[in-house]
Amino acid sequence: MTGNAAAATPARSVPAGVPTPGIFPATGIFFPATGSLRATRSLPGTGIFPAAGIFRAAGIFRAIGLFTAAILAIPALAAGQAPEEAAPVRSARERLVRVVALEDARSFGDGWLFDRVFDPDHEVRRQAALALGRIGRPEAVAPLLQILAADEAGAVRAAAAFALGIVEDPLPEEAVAALESALADPSGLVREKAVEALGRRGGPRAGEVVGAFLRERLGVSGYAGRREDVEASMRRTGWDEERFALFSLARVADDGNYGNGGNAGNEGNEGAPGAAYAEAAAALLGADGVPRTGWWVSAWTVARLGLRIGSEAGPALGPLAAAYAAADDPVVRALGVRGLGALSAPGAEAA
Repeated sequence: MTGNAAAATPARSVPAGVPTPGIFPATGIFFPATGSLRATRSLPGTGIFPAAGIFRAAGIFRAIGLFTAAILAIPALAAGQAPEEAAPVRSARERLVRVVALEDARSFGDGWLFDRVFDPDHEVRRQAALALGRIGRPEAVAPLLQILAADEAGAVRAAAAFALGIVEDPLPEEAVAALESALADPSGLVREKAVEALGRRGGPRAGEVVGAFLRERLGVSGYAGRREDVEASMRRTGWDEERFALFSLARVADDGNYGNGGNAGNEGNEGAPGAAYAEAAAALLGADGVPRTGWWVSAWTVARLGLRIGSEAGPALGPLAAAYAAADDPVVRALGVRGLGALSAPGAEAA
């Protein structure tokens, strides 16, 4: 049988230069001895056509494939290698969350928080202003002044004014001047926060500026002697401005920032700064010992000034404290008694 099979096989000529071993093997078409090209296993019974392709150039084609894959993978690799902090924060909610986180960490986020001054979302700008104030470092003043001067939203400007009042270090002169200018802001909310900030951080001019503002506002809203009149005044004129101004009038005395001889809007005061400031405040709060208002905050202001200035303010504020101590309203009456005690003024024992 071997001889017959050999006889039936036609003679084949071998091309010059082609090695004899491996020509037309049963497992593929061409398998040279050098191994540079390799055929895959042929389909059963044919010995000619391979099952997965005629041939492949293993070295060259593999290199081309790897190079192409590397080129396509570059954008993904670049995105994956970016630091997490540098990833863009897209939504307003995400920006708000980061603002709060930076505030808690007392960090400006490498300047990212400063950029929120120009954020398109007004709520992000408002929260950023509050965060800058609560962080409290001097670097926060400049962006807060930008917001106070130029932001289109009154609530954001008000937040900036409030934040300037809680910055830890003394405010520079330009910041105090900006707060003074904000007292003429068209938004009542901004005016309230500006006068409050001046009472806290206004420096030597605070008493004079706050006193002048309070005189103007009391002239607008009028003087009310009974609670029902106070409530009516609140509905008509926005009583919060007067209330914040009264608070600030008292807070100016916390650090002894009477300024200009203790002038709270009046010229010609002389003598000890505390006594002069008390006289100016008394002129705003009453006339001839009679309170101009029956507001509890007026009684609180008298008591607070008594606590800060002491008996030195007794001659000016004592009559007002005694009048409040005789009021019908229990809250006003309690504050009047407290003021008398702080001032050690005549009438304290009787009250």
